[in-house]
Formats: sequence, C-alpha cells, structure tokens
Amino acid sequence: MRLQVIVGSTRPTRAADKIVSWVTREAAEHDRFDVEVLDLRDWPLPMFGEHMGSIGSPQDPSYSEEIVRRWNRKIAEADAYLIITPEYNHSVPGVR
Repeated sequence: MRLQVIVGSTRPTRAADKIVSWVTREAAEHDRFDVEVLDLRDWPLPMFGEHMGSIGSPQDPSYSEEIVRRWNRKIAEADAYLIITPEYNHSVPGVR
C-alpha cells in the first residue's frame, strides 16, 4: 500500500516537522506501507482556484493551473492518506 503523508502547514515555524519524522518512521516500520511525504511548501496550490468551468472533463481534468493538475495526479497514486494539519481556534486553518 502506498501511504502519502500530506504536511498541511507552510509556516516557517510549524511544529509539523517534528510530527512528520515520527509518523514516517512509524509507518515505515510496517511492511504494508510505502511512505511518501507531500509537503505543501513544495506545492503552491491556489486557494479555491477551481470551479466547475475550470475543471474540464471529469475523466481528464484540465484545471486552471498546471500545478493543480500535477497535484491531482500525484495524490491519485496513493492508496491511503494521512494529513498533518495545524489547529487554529479548534478548527483547520485558513490559507497559509
């Protein structure tokens, strides 16, 4: 199984880096997982940049920006996901 660990914070002082190393080490100890880390710092995705008109064909979406298309192809490679995200006011944070 391919597990993608998605780091959901791009802040320079994020605590996620400590957690990511622990999670990937633990997951790698299981024979079931092939672990890949996807850091949103490496994927400057637009916030709410897509709408039905920009997606195109559902079978081969074009999206408004190439990076969104690459991101969707990348996450389609996985069988399982673990998202590490910060908490802000008891919820998920806004953009950045």
